[in-house]
Amino acid sequence: MIGVGGLLALTLSAAGAFCLRVWIARRIEAIRDAARDIERGNLGRRLPVSGGSGQFARLNQDLNRMLDKVEQRMDGARHVSNTIAHSLRTPLGRIRTHLDETLHARSDAVALAAAGDLAVQEVDGLIALLDKLLQMAETESGARRQSFEPVAMRDMVANVVERYQAAAHEMAVALVMEIEGNPSIRGDRQLLESVLTDLLDNALKYAGHPTAIGVYAAQRGDEVILLVHDDGLGIPVQERTNVLQRFYRLNHEQQGNGIGLSTVAAIVSLHGGTLHLEDAAPGLLVRMVFPGSANAV
Repeated sequence: MIGVGGLLALTLSAAGAFCLRVWIARRIEAIRDAARDIERGNLGRRLPVSGGSGQFARLNQDLNRMLDKVEQRMDGARHVSNTIAHSLRTPLGRIRTHLDETLHARSDAVALAAAGDLAVQEVDGLIALLDKLLQMAETESGARRQSFEPVAMRDMVANVVERYQAAAHEMAVALVMEIEGNPSIRGDRQLLESVLTDLLDNALKYAGHPTAIGVYAAQRGDEVILLVHDDGLGIPVQERTNVLQRFYRLNHEQQGNGIGLSTVAAIVSLHGGTLHLEDAAPGLLVRMVFPGSANAV
């Protein structure tokens, strides 16, 4: 027979198990309630986190961090969608207005040809914008990692710089290149070339006609450093984070769609690298640091 002590222990054990079960059920129900609220569209809802350090507290903290990132990405997606709509609507509106005015004015062949040329230029700009957005979406999805292979920086940088020499010469800009050793990155050569292309485009268009643009690459231990610098106007310190956001432009009077640097940042991140915008005193220095091909993602 069970003594009084044993009966008391059994009762306390059963009561403790019941209380634990109720406590766990309440915690799970709180998670389910938050999940239902979020499903209904309240992306700002978060799970309660007590001051303890138990498993449920850590789980709720992890889930809240995940929800923070989901909300940030949803906000970013909404912003991108709105900006894309605006970016498409403006040039399409210009095309329609100009063609409509030309046709209703019963213009001669010369005016019609000019209107057609303008429409083609606007459409080409829209195609370039859509191509850039598709590249960014593909980059951020990580799908391009499947095609990663060792990329010799000397050859890649030389090819891109050579393509820009003629344009730089016409603008009286000295475009110089310096490669130390034989740095190699494991990555997608086409994407890496587009990084240099975007940076050189920006330097030639927005740096205020600098007298020199430099490209430098070198192996430093297990890392590869890629620098692009100019002695132009530079970017104010308070704006260097902003310009990495999609569709952000320092000067709305200048041409461009504001996604060049954000695309560069996405590609560098895809390759496991880091990007920093620094003062070249004068001008802008873009510093990119990648893992070498033996340590790449």
